[in-house]
Amino acid sequence: MKKPSFVVLALCVMGTANAGIPFFNATCPGNIEVHADQGGPVFFHGKQGRIKKSQASHYEVEGAGITLSIAIDPDGSPILTYTGKHGANGVCTVSGKNNSSTSGTHAPPTAESNSEWRLCH
Repeated sequence: MKKPSFVVLALCVMGTANAGIPFFNATCPGNIEVHADQGGPVFFHGKQGRIKKSQASHYEVEGAGITLSIAIDPDGSPILTYTGKHGANGVCTVSGKNNSSTSGTHAPPTAESNSEWRLCH
């Protein structure tokens, strides 16, 4: 009976290994710059935040006095909202992303994401 449970466990782990935080650059209201590498970590103004996975396609990242909520659409696109100090909140604008399935590689920055790229790398 141990083999079937091991196989199920292995399949579950493999499924979650493919899901994760996509590569993106974003700006949240209040001029908060956010960058994420494929699979994490997530940075606020270059400082790494703490990631908590709350559901299969939803993450909470805390750092720099804010909590960033990341929801991943079925197409892999991130939807970002934040809550900051004193109840400030809003929707963040994703300016650069890479939907490549190759982990650890990044698309070259576009003209619109070039400033975020320099801030984070």
